[in-house]
Amino acid sequence: MGKQNLAEPITDTIVARIVKVKDLSPRPTGYLRRRLPKLIEARHRAGRPLNVSHVVNRVTTLDWGVLDLFYELTGFDHFRRAFDLATEGDEGPVCNSP
Repeated sequence: MGKQNLAEPITDTIVARIVKVKDLSPRPTGYLRRRLPKLIEARHRAGRPLNVSHVVNRVTTLDWGVLDLFYELTGFDHFRRAFDLATEGDEGPVCNSP
């Protein structure tokens, strides 16, 4: 599955390939197996089929938690410097951040 496939309508074959992705957590896997087939059918009946891009975006957003977001945000230089200063004893930048 490549970039050129993202605009294609989703099929059962493509869903099966996504389910087989190694290390996919239980939440997206459950969505793919239980809820997605119903959504695909409803959108198909309405004449607005889902594309691969929609499914990939949905599955990857389900795999994030609040803690994941926190760790990503703390990777920015601003926060990294504040945490480094706090480690050295200056907690001001962490406690009094604008």
